[in-house]
Amino acid sequence: MQSRPRRWQKTKHIFGIIVAGAGVLTLVIVGYKMNWIRFSTQYSLPAKIPWDWIQVLILPAVLTLATLLFIRAERNNRQKVTRLRNQNEIIIAADNQRETALQAYLHRMSELLLEKNSRASAPDTAIWNIARALTLTLLRRLDTGRKGSVLQFLYESGLINKNAGKSILDLSGADLSGADLNGANLSCAILSGALLMEADLSEAHLMEANLNVAILSGADLSGANLSGATLTWAILTEANLSGADLSEANLSGANLNGANLNGANLSKAILDRAYLNEVDLKLANLNETALSEAKLKKADLSEATLRSASLGGADLSKASLRGADLSGADLSGAILSGVELAGANLSGVTVGTQQMDKIKTRTMALPHPR
Repeated sequence: MQSRPRRWQKTKHIFGIIVAGAGVLTLVIVGYKMNWIRFSTQYSLPAKIPWDWIQVLILPAVLTLATLLFIRAERNNRQKVTRLRNQNEIIIAADNQRETALQAYLHRMSELLLEKNSRASAPDTAIWNIARALTLTLLRRLDTGRKGSVLQFLYESGLINKNAGKSILDLSGADLSGADLNGANLSCAILSGALLMEADLSEAHLMEANLNVAILSGADLSGANLSGATLTWAILTEANLSGADLSEANLSGANLNGANLNGANLSKAILDRAYLNEVDLKLANLNETALSEAKLKKADLSEATLRSASLGGADLSKASLRGADLSGADLSGAILSGVELAGANLSGVTVGTQQMDKIKTRTMALPHPR
């Protein structure tokens, strides 16, 4: 809804144009009726016809209109500059407020850490309940870069590091969405239940980190080291894990639907009952990986290595295993309807009798069931 001053300015502008036009028209009519500019001298001039009057008044009219348009453009430019200046001032003020809040938080947390026997206190004592409340409140107000700074501070202070013996500060439900943690060292960090949607954790060090039930939808974990990490029932839908190291990680029950695991290392990882529908696992290392009862519908496992992998009861319907190495893999009870196995290495594969007629391959057939 337009403000009253702006509506009044617009009304005055329209009124001015109407008055100017009416004035020009009046001059033409009056001049024609009264036969102005016809006067008697030694040379008698003919009376002006309406078209003559119009020609005489075109230039002033054009100049008047151009002036009005110029004034309007100048006013719009001034309003635009003022609006941008106000927006910048608001942005700067908000950024200053966030920085002030962060510094106040760091100061208060430093005081808590320096209090006598604070680290020896149980995680559910009043001092750490206050620290948790301060942390959760602050994180909701910060931008992505400062969220990363807070998390790094907590980690380096030993408050969320299991190497310290226990996690002192509970970050479950902490809003770390969009946090900039590119290349951060968070090995052995306890981030169970944290909200890390769209966070940048590319190239981060998360070895043996606890990310149980954490929400990492759309997060960038490309090239991250998650070896030995626990991500049971974590949500990683649409996450980018290309080239990530997940060797020996526990992802049982995790939801990775639509994730990018191209070239990832998942050797000896636990993915039992995990959701991997339409996942990109091209060139991934899944040697000795546990995938019992995992959902792999329409997953792309082209040229992946699954040597001695356990896929018992897994749903591989319409999955692509073109050129994959399945030597020694256990596919007993797996759903293989519509699966593509052209060029796959199936030596020593274990399958059930009823699965044989559901396997479609162009280059080789599975060995007889044992």
